[in-house]
Amino acid sequence: MPARNEEGNIASVFDRLPEMGGGTEILFVEGHSKDGTWAAIEREIAAHPERRARAFQQTGKGKGDAVRLGFQEASGDVLMILDADLTVPPEDLPASTR
Repeated sequence: MPARNEEGNIASVFDRLPEMGGGTEILFVEGHSKDGTWAAIEREIAAHPERRARAFQQTGKGKGDAVRLGFQEASGDVLMILDADLTVPPEDLPASTR
């Protein structure tokens, strides 16, 4: 999940993203935010130990770089991109696997 300046949306990810398949792994890639996005990610991961979630900070630039880092770190067989701005409703992701 590429995340830049999305501090206000991070908690919603945990509330709205359904578990899919054999287990959903949430990978945040924070990209040089100017707000508290990184702190929000750390706080929400700690608050939700029941979810498989990890976070990384981008050293490169751009969404493509963030996506490549996330794919590199992913352990699952099916990979999906969900932007942290949540313009695509997280609840819609299971429909994309059918």
